[in-house]
Formats: sequence, C-alpha cells, structure tokens
Amino acid sequence: MERFARLTASVLGASGAVVATAVSPPGDEVRVEIAAGWPSPPPSSTAGLARWLRRVARDGRPMALDSGTPAAAALADTGYEAFAAVPLHGKGGVLLGVLAAFDTSARSWTAQNVQSLADMAETCALELGLRSSEARAHDARRGAQQAQYEAEEATGRAHDGAQMLKNRLDRSERLLVHGLPCQGREGAHLPAEPS
Repeated sequence: MERFARLTASVLGASGAVVATAVSPPGDEVRVEIAAGWPSPPPSSTAGLARWLRRVARDGRPMALDSGTPAAAALADTGYEAFAAVPLHGKGGVLLGVLAAFDTSARSWTAQNVQSLADMAETCALELGLRSSEARAHDARRGAQQAQYEAEEATGRAHDGAQMLKNRLDRSERLLVHGLPCQGREGAHLPAEPS
C-alpha cells in the first residue's frame, strides 16, 4: 500500500499521501486505520488526519480542503495546509478504506488533481479487494485442510471401530460354531444352543 501512497503524492505533487483501510467494529461506527503512508505521517498529525479520513469514509464521497475552502482552518490540528481524499469502494459499494493526499504548504486542489486522486483510488481499491479475496481464499483453504484432517481422523476411528466390531463378531461366531460356552451378563456360563 505504500506504493499507492508514494505514487499518489508524486502524481499530485503533494507532500505526502496515506492509504487507510476500513475496520469493521461492532456497531455502526465507521473506523479506518492508516495502513501505509509516504512519507510516514508524523505521530503528531496522525490523530487529526485519522479524524478527516473517518469523515471521508463515513460520508462516502471525495473531499478536498485547501486554502480556498472555508473548512481549511479545521486542518490546523493535522499540521497540513491542504487535504484531499477519496473513499475506496469494492464490489457492491463495500467500503474498503480511504486514499488521501496532504500538503504542508498552502495550495489549491484542481479538478484534475481530484480526478487523478479518484483514478488512483480506483486502482488502489482493486488492489485492496484482491488482497481481501486472497485472504478469504487462504482462510477457506486452511479451513478445508482442517476439515479434511478431521474427516481423515474420524474415518480412521470409524475403521478401527469397524475392525474391532468385526473381530468381536468373528470371535462370537467361532464360539458358536465350536459349541463353546459364552459368558453372559452376570458372569454365568450359558450352554451352547442345541443344533
């Protein structure tokens, strides 16, 4: 994901960029966590940046704040002068995360900048979706392997039980054929049945 952050910053001529991934907590709250950044955002700006990333994820639409927008003053806690972000959506509109660019210098985001960010976000969302699919496939393979192991163990136990039952039946048959007494429940000998 760092590659997407680095490419985004480069394409937009921004100071840096981050990829945040969606986390599914219990309840309706939308949470995102910074998965990669280029360069890594300083810890002092991470909390403020995360707040804006959550807002983009929650609203589900692109956002661009710069010196020309009234809300730009709200970026003060991030240490950035400009911020632009696009939500990352997978199949069926599922929120996968947010791709964002930021700048430490005052600037204005152009329509071309926002379109380039949206194009990068589309590719990044495909990569995140692919990684998610691979992880699910890996989990499914691991589950199938575990189920196969358990089935083989159960088959082995069933085979052992069947063999033990066969041995007992063979023994009982030999006892009956040879007219040997069989031991009953109470330990008493039962006479062989007349032929």
